[in-house]
Amino acid sequence: MNNKGFTVVELLSSFVLVMIIVVFLFEIVLELRNVYINESVRTEIVNKNAILATALNQKLDSTTDISSITASVSGTKVNANGRVIIYPENTTLSNFSRDYSEGVFSVNFKISNPELDKDMEFNFVYYRPQSS
Repeated sequence: MNNKGFTVVELLSSFVLVMIIVVFLFEIVLELRNVYINESVRTEIVNKNAILATALNQKLDSTTDISSITASVSGTKVNANGRVIIYPENTTLSNFSRDYSEGVFSVNFKISNPELDKDMEFNFVYYRPQSS
Protein backbone atom coordinates (compact mmCIF):
# COMPACT_ATOMS: atom_id res chain seq x y z
CA MET A 1 0.00 0.00 0.00
CA ASN A 2 1.42 3.37 -1.04
CA ASN A 3 0.33 6.10 1.44
CA LYS A 4 1.16 9.53 0.15
CA GLY A 5 0.30 12.53 2.29
CA PHE A 6 0.45 13.64 5.89
CA THR A 7 -0.98 12.07 9.00
CA VAL A 8 -3.26 14.00 11.32
CA VAL A 9 -0.50 14.16 13.94
CA GLU A 10 1.95 15.68 11.43
CA LEU A 11 -0.61 18.26 10.29
CA LEU A 12 -1.54 19.14 13.85
CA SER A 13 2.08 19.51 15.01
CA SER A 14 2.97 21.71 12.01
CA PHE A 15 -0.12 23.85 12.65
CA VAL A 16 0.85 24.29 16.31
CA LEU A 17 4.42 25.30 15.37
CA VAL A 18 3.14 27.84 12.83
CA MET A 19 0.71 29.29 15.39
CA ILE A 20 3.49 29.67 17.97
CA ILE A 21 5.61 31.55 15.42
CA VAL A 22 2.63 33.77 14.45
CA VAL A 23 1.96 34.63 18.11
CA PHE A 24 5.59 35.68 18.65
CA LEU A 25 5.59 37.75 15.47
CA PHE A 26 2.32 39.40 16.51
CA GLU A 27 3.81 40.30 19.90
CA ILE A 28 6.83 41.84 18.16
CA VAL A 29 4.57 43.90 15.89
CA LEU A 30 2.55 45.13 18.89
CA GLU A 31 5.72 46.09 20.77
CA LEU A 32 7.07 47.96 17.75
CA ARG A 33 3.73 49.79 17.46
CA ASN A 34 3.97 50.86 21.10
CA VAL A 35 7.55 52.07 20.61
CA TYR A 36 6.48 54.02 17.51
CA ILE A 37 3.57 55.69 19.32
CA ASN A 38 5.76 56.48 22.36
CA GLU A 39 8.45 58.06 20.20
CA SER A 40 5.91 59.96 18.08
CA VAL A 41 4.34 61.54 21.17
CA ARG A 42 7.77 62.21 22.69
CA THR A 43 8.94 63.90 19.47
CA GLU A 44 5.81 66.06 19.31
CA ILE A 45 6.30 67.13 22.94
CA VAL A 46 9.98 67.92 22.37
CA ASN A 47 8.99 70.03 19.34
CA LYS A 48 6.37 71.91 21.40
CA ASN A 49 8.97 72.48 24.14
CA ALA A 50 11.38 73.90 21.54
CA ILE A 51 8.69 76.23 20.19
CA LEU A 52 7.87 77.38 23.73
CA ALA A 53 11.53 77.93 24.63
CA THR A 54 12.11 79.88 21.40
CA ALA A 55 9.03 82.06 22.02
CA LEU A 56 10.13 82.80 25.59
CA ASN A 57 13.70 83.50 24.50
CA GLN A 58 12.60 85.91 21.76
CA LYS A 59 10.27 87.77 24.11
CA LEU A 60 12.90 87.96 26.86
CA ASP A 61 15.54 89.20 24.42
CA SER A 62 13.24 91.94 23.16
CA THR A 63 12.09 93.33 26.51
CA THR A 64 13.85 95.30 29.19
CA ASP A 65 11.48 94.25 31.97
CA ILE A 66 11.86 90.48 32.42
CA SER A 67 9.36 90.45 35.27
CA SER A 68 6.58 91.49 32.84
CA ILE A 69 6.76 88.16 30.96
CA THR A 70 3.70 86.02 31.60
CA ALA A 71 3.36 82.26 31.35
CA SER A 72 0.50 80.00 32.38
CA VAL A 73 -0.83 76.48 31.87
CA SER A 74 -4.44 75.54 31.17
CA GLY A 75 -5.30 71.96 30.25
CA THR A 76 -3.02 70.96 27.36
CA LYS A 77 -2.16 74.58 26.52
CA VAL A 78 0.69 76.80 27.59
CA ASN A 79 0.24 80.55 27.15
CA ALA A 80 3.52 82.43 27.06
CA ASN A 81 2.88 86.16 26.64
CA GLY A 82 -0.02 85.56 24.26
CA ARG A 83 1.67 82.75 22.31
CA VAL A 84 -0.38 79.59 22.84
CA ILE A 85 1.34 76.22 22.45
CA ILE A 86 -1.02 73.22 22.38
CA TYR A 87 0.42 69.91 23.53
CA PRO A 88 -0.80 66.51 22.21
CA GLU A 89 -4.22 65.18 23.15
CA ASN A 90 -4.42 63.37 26.54
CA THR A 91 -1.36 65.26 27.78
CA THR A 92 -1.42 66.53 31.35
CA LEU A 93 0.65 69.56 32.30
CA SER A 94 1.19 69.82 36.04
CA ASN A 95 3.44 71.27 38.75
CA PHE A 96 3.64 74.55 36.83
CA SER A 97 5.91 77.23 38.26
CA ARG A 98 7.06 80.57 36.95
CA ASP A 99 9.66 82.53 38.83
CA TYR A 100 11.62 85.72 38.44
CA SER A 101 14.30 86.74 40.90
CA GLU A 102 17.64 88.52 40.63
CA GLY A 103 17.83 88.45 36.85
CA VAL A 104 16.77 84.81 36.50
CA PHE A 105 13.49 83.97 34.80
CA SER A 106 12.32 80.34 34.90
CA VAL A 107 9.35 78.30 33.78
CA ASN A 108 8.95 74.66 34.82
CA PHE A 109 6.23 72.04 34.48
CA LYS A 110 5.75 68.29 34.30
CA ILE A 111 4.37 66.62 31.15
CA SER A 112 2.43 63.35 31.40
CA ASN A 113 0.78 61.33 28.64
CA PRO A 114 -0.53 57.76 28.79
CA GLU A 115 1.33 56.96 25.54
CA LEU A 116 4.71 57.85 27.12
CA ASP A 117 6.74 55.25 28.98
CA LYS A 118 7.83 57.93 31.48
CA ASP A 119 6.92 61.53 32.26
CA MET A 120 8.85 64.46 30.84
CA GLU A 121 9.68 67.89 32.23
CA PHE A 122 10.01 71.34 30.72
CA ASN A 123 12.65 73.45 32.44
CA PHE A 124 13.41 76.86 30.95
CA VAL A 125 15.90 79.22 32.61
CA TYR A 126 16.86 82.64 31.29
CA TYR A 127 19.55 84.71 32.98
CA ARG A 128 20.14 88.39 32.46
CA PRO A 129 22.66 90.02 34.77
CA GLN A 130 21.19 92.95 36.64
CA SER A 131 22.82 96.26 35.90
CA SER A 132 24.55 97.91 38.82
